[in-house]
Amino acid sequence: MISWLINEDELEKYRQLNLPLLVSLPDTGLISHIAGGHIISELKLKYIGYVDAEWIPPFIAFVNGKSLPPIRIYADNKIMVYFSEIPLDNIIWRFIALSIYELYQRIRPSMILGGIGLPYMKRQEITDRNMLRVFIGGHNIESIPHKGIKEYVTSIKSFTGGLYGVYATIIQAFSKKNIPIIIHVIDSFPYFPDIDASIIYLLHLSRMLNITIDVTALEEKASQIKLLARSMMKQIQTQMSSQQPSTTGTKPISSIYM
Repeated sequence: MISWLINEDELEKYRQLNLPLLVSLPDTGLISHIAGGHIISELKLKYIGYVDAEWIPPFIAFVNGKSLPPIRIYADNKIMVYFSEIPLDNIIWRFIALSIYELYQRIRPSMILGGIGLPYMKRQEITDRNMLRVFIGGHNIESIPHKGIKEYVTSIKSFTGGLYGVYATIIQAFSKKNIPIIIHVIDSFPYFPDIDASIIYLLHLSRMLNITIDVTALEEKASQIKLLARSMMKQIQTQMSSQQPSTTGTKPISSIYM
């Protein structure tokens, strides 16, 4: 169940805007998580709601001393973000997908967006972020009426490979309803937060949606973000290892791989 901090009049306003909905969840490289947080901060999105449910872990986030729920909704007149502060155990993936679908029913966004790291064991050898590979996949993309988005999608190489994890669960749920969803897949560190991959993702979102997203602040805070994000990556790795044993050097179990 989604509990909202806005009244029905405001809800109707966002519904009429037909915004793209960015799903920002922790996954390999924390690409979408970092990108979503930066968009919220850089574009000064309004905090409009949160997810309230029994399946959410007992966690409270603090922003400038103010306590906030772990899964929150932000928006402006260009984009809406479904943002999670916490790593998501596999037992709640379907609940996450259902909560996003409930949000979709309330808001009717133009499309669902997501970004995932492609674990690349030679990632440390890539020093120029512009050399990171970017792929795209999704469902019912052709139904999106925006000409610019269609042109963008056709310019990016299609992803071929397997997907396991929370984003796979989301795609399954939305595919059954034939709802348009676009997922970016970007080379990233398998076990560490990847700021450069997040920046590349932001630049692609900016190009695709024709909105300006300045990444200067993210570049300046890269070192600080890496330190803060490492603890989250450790939690994600612990969840992965608890699902299935993995030998050193293998790609993460709960992510995408080729």
